Amino acid sequence: MQPRYESWQKGSHHAVASCNDCHMPSEFVSQYLAKAENGYRHAAAFAFDEFREPLRIKPKNAAILQAQCLHCHAESLHDVIGKNELRCVHCHDQVGHGPSR
Repeated sequence: MQPRYESWQKGSHHAVASCNDCHMPSEFVSQYLAKAENGYRHAAAFAFDEFREPLRIKPKNAAILQAQCLHCHAESLHDVIGKNELRCVHCHDQVGHGPSR
């Protein structure tokens, strides 16, 4: 996880968004359900030495990430992004974590 943290420090969102701002839902109940699910999965992966590098976002968490992009940037996007369009990170892949190594 350290390389992801270090790359976030170089990303453009470093000054305005924490990990949770992008990777967790905004709604209270949804946020804690996602934290519990991810925490369990991460703990099991570490406990059984099944943590794979490089990290890959799961589809459910990719959907959360997309929703958070839209949550913060909705006013500037208007009707540009629809449900069947590309995800924000398709074009803006270095926004959250800076340049890839």
